[in-house]
Amino acid sequence: MYKEIVSMLKDTLDVSWKIAPVAFLPAALFLWSYLRSIHWILLFQSSAMAGAGLIYLFFVAVLLAIATILQFILPSVVLIVTLSPYRFDRTLPKAVPRLYLWAMGGWFLGLALIIGFDTDRVWLICAPAFLFAWIFALVRRADLSLCAKSGAWRHASILYAFLFAGATVGTMCVTSVPLLFVLHIIARYLDGGLSEKLVGGCVCFATTFISLMPGYMYMNARTWNVGVYQPAKFALLGAFFLSYVVLAGAAMLLPISTTVLRLGGIYSNELQTFEVLQPTLASAANAAGVSVNNDGKMTLVTGYVRYDFGGTLLLCKNPLDPTMISIDAIKSARHRKELDPGIVAGSGCVQASSTELRALCP
Repeated sequence: MYKEIVSMLKDTLDVSWKIAPVAFLPAALFLWSYLRSIHWILLFQSSAMAGAGLIYLFFVAVLLAIATILQFILPSVVLIVTLSPYRFDRTLPKAVPRLYLWAMGGWFLGLALIIGFDTDRVWLICAPAFLFAWIFALVRRADLSLCAKSGAWRHASILYAFLFAGATVGTMCVTSVPLLFVLHIIARYLDGGLSEKLVGGCVCFATTFISLMPGYMYMNARTWNVGVYQPAKFALLGAFFLSYVVLAGAAMLLPISTTVLRLGGIYSNELQTFEVLQPTLASAANAAGVSVNNDGKMTLVTGYVRYDFGGTLLLCKNPLDPTMISIDAIKSARHRKELDPGIVAGSGCVQASSTELRALCP
């Protein structure tokens, strides 16, 4: 066991080092989508591509990946735990992955019924999944190694099938954790029509699948490999892929990206004061409408940080309201033939560098 764990860690570090540049992608997408929404995309190259910006991007990417795994990996962890009764010195019966596929098919049917009939009866999701799994477990008891031992209660295998079906349904139910999170976000974009229901259904199916993907990779690996090493390596690979796919998708949703960027200090809605170190910046800030004061000894500018990353700073006269640049706000503005809210959100701002401004302690 010790040798397998050390070997697995060595391979994990080796693979992580080779694909480390990919780690920059999700974090960079968060910045790029945010700057694009406020029409300041030119700041991306001067900030994110700088040396300090790349280092910060890497650490942010690691933290985002950990947060995503904690949110989405739970269903796979539960799936792996349900396989613990099967011994590691033997391969897993191939009927086990098929049982989970049947349970997932019932789960998808239940989701389709919930979305199609627009009802809040949760049992409609669980019932088909449990029924499909139990029927399969009853029919394939021998293939699942659920048959009762000699001298035991003759109906024990039926009870085992019932419990195993319950475990598979429990695994599917845990996917509700990331599912509710995703549905809360996409609710901002859906109006309730047929096309929106189809989109919502696809999102539900995709969320269920990707949150169980590492567990399925682990389970399939155990059907042809004995021991812990190979299955655990496949599960880690699936978790890595899952974290970055989810992050790349989340970066395109402003309710998520703006929240992450605000928590990371990329922008702030608190009024801040800076000392101007370059005189030419004072005139630019004054032209943009940012408050400028000169007491004869120093020049001060007061405003809201719209962007602060990699030594590049964007100071604005008004705070940012994330709902102002949402999809609904943009659609509404286009319908009324008004100015793009993103342009409004990025107006009244002045660009500066860390050498031109010095933040004053409150």
